[in-house]
Amino acid sequence: MGITAERRQFIADIANDEWIGRIDRSMPDSEFDVLSDEWQRRTDEFLRDTTDSAELHLFVKLWNWDGGIEEIRKVINHPHCEAATALMVYWRMQPEFYSRLKASHKMTESEQENFELLKQVELRFVSGDFPVGDCHYDPADDNDRLATIRSTPIHDWIPRRMFESVPNAANVE
Repeated sequence: MGITAERRQFIADIANDEWIGRIDRSMPDSEFDVLSDEWQRRTDEFLRDTTDSAELHLFVKLWNWDGGIEEIRKVINHPHCEAATALMVYWRMQPEFYSRLKASHKMTESEQENFELLKQVELRFVSGDFPVGDCHYDPADDNDRLATIRSTPIHDWIPRRMFESVPNAANVE
């Protein structure tokens, strides 16, 4: 059984702040802050309690990257995070950007934290630390930058395995 429409909406609400679109715009800031705290609590509970790898995958797919990486770090360290989800995190974090920054040695503290998480995902992915399960991810389907990346020196800094699709377990021979 897949993720229900109601559950998908909940995940969209916590991953992409879609709940904000359904509130009264005239709400006082103090009420908005209380509501925002409640949604953060729901996000934290979801990331702590879910046992469904497909839900984690959907969370990453819908994640608003302006929200930072703390929740993404929780996904990567979640016991139900699959290889396909980890690979999606990797490409959505834009490794080519951090490779350029690393080459120039000019990273802010925030960029350094992002780069460290990116390298953690890369090392764990290449070493096979994430299981192949029900989720699928192909960087080529999600990333129009791959052709450009493959034709630049940055391509040499990204392990070949990171460019490969992760099939779901039913399609693994």
